[in-house]
Amino acid sequence: MNKKITAILAVIATMPILSLAADNAQNTSANAASTQCNAPAATTLADTKAATNLIQAVPALENFSMNLTLGFETEYVFRGIQCAAQSFQPDLNMAYDLGNGFSIVGDIWSNAPIKNKDSDNEIDLYAGLAYSYEMITVNAGYVYYWYPRHGEDSLNHSNEAQFTVEVDTSDWLGQFNITPSVGYFYDFDYDCNTIEAALSYSAPISKWLIGDEYLSLETSVYYGYCFYGNLGADGGNGAYYDTGEPIYKQTAGYGYFGVSSDLVLQVTDFCSVSVGIRYTHTNAGELAEGKEDQVWMGSAVSFGF
Repeated sequence: MNKKITAILAVIATMPILSLAADNAQNTSANAASTQCNAPAATTLADTKAATNLIQAVPALENFSMNLTLGFETEYVFRGIQCAAQSFQPDLNMAYDLGNGFSIVGDIWSNAPIKNKDSDNEIDLYAGLAYSYEMITVNAGYVYYWYPRHGEDSLNHSNEAQFTVEVDTSDWLGQFNITPSVGYFYDFDYDCNTIEAALSYSAPISKWLIGDEYLSLETSVYYGYCFYGNLGADGGNGAYYDTGEPIYKQTAGYGYFGVSSDLVLQVTDFCSVSVGIRYTHTNAGELAEGKEDQVWMGSAVSFGF
């Protein structure tokens, strides 16, 4: 779908160039047949070559894709721990297909608290490389977590390496394919190792009912385990305080489980809206601050090509 839209735009954008190239080609033929003046023919050939090179360069735009999502969540929960209440969550994702199964991926994501603006806002910057071979997709990347409102005496950022593997089972199961994935994440600043496994499924509801693909139910079930080697001096919310003394390190490990389900409506080829419900459970103890079980809602509108 993305390539179709890009190809159509490319054709429209290059119509004037094609017309110019055609006129130049006619002029070239006429000048070649005439013996009166050869200079205009040389200029026309150069213009035609430039136009041809430009036309050939336009299809490369098909390799680029971009998606903007504007989301709203009644809670912001990250790996089983609530980080904020009602929040606005914009997300800009970009990818460029390098060919031979390789793609460069970039992402900018943010959480902006709405209900309690004293909560920390967050900005995540991601860069990575993806490789797909048959039904397996491997992602390796780096994310920079930035918390602008953290105090000067606390760690207002962290750096994390990410590695995930996903399997597309559509060749085996057709429309009833369940996509398994597993990921490993290591945060260098908190010395945190996280392993997370998930199963995802997209049910094409409208296709089952009327044969058109515009309404689907996307569900994901996941389980993860975090082990912090450097949780922070407070031992509670993960803040990392530097008092001038040797940094106090506290270790902690916990597991978390969750499920999310979203009803997605494909409004146009490049726009969709969704609304859904989420649930999570964790045994994080003090880290969870009494919120071991949480249920919340989420919605989003996405634009992409």
